[in-house]
Amino acid sequence: MQSVKRPGIESLVTEECQAAGEYYREAIEKNPDEAENYLMMGRCHGLMAQFEAALQYADRYIELRPDDWTGHMDKAMDHVALKQNQDAAPELRKALELLKSQNGKLSDIEMVEAMIKRYGQ
Repeated sequence: MQSVKRPGIESLVTEECQAAGEYYREAIEKNPDEAENYLMMGRCHGLMAQFEAALQYADRYIELRPDDWTGHMDKAMDHVALKQNQDAAPELRKALELLKSQNGKLSDIEMVEAMIKRYGQ
């Protein structure tokens, strides 16, 4: 039964991400300096397994908001999905550094530390 449900779920996610992607594409055209649009566009690409594109949006988000750990975390996860752990490791370390310097939530710090243990070696 799961094999029947899986394509439907993937289709739903893809269709929703495509619609959201169109919204964010227009938002980026109207206001290219609004960082949040790049973050969300990258996440849409990640959900559709378009990780190279997701990395480009993560890079732009990081340019606009270099002190936000979530951009580095998203970029790390895209690298992990591409089996590029060596590129994920510095992003994870940067996310952890930012979290600690900004007194981030303990649960976020622990999550990033666990990711470093798994992918940052």
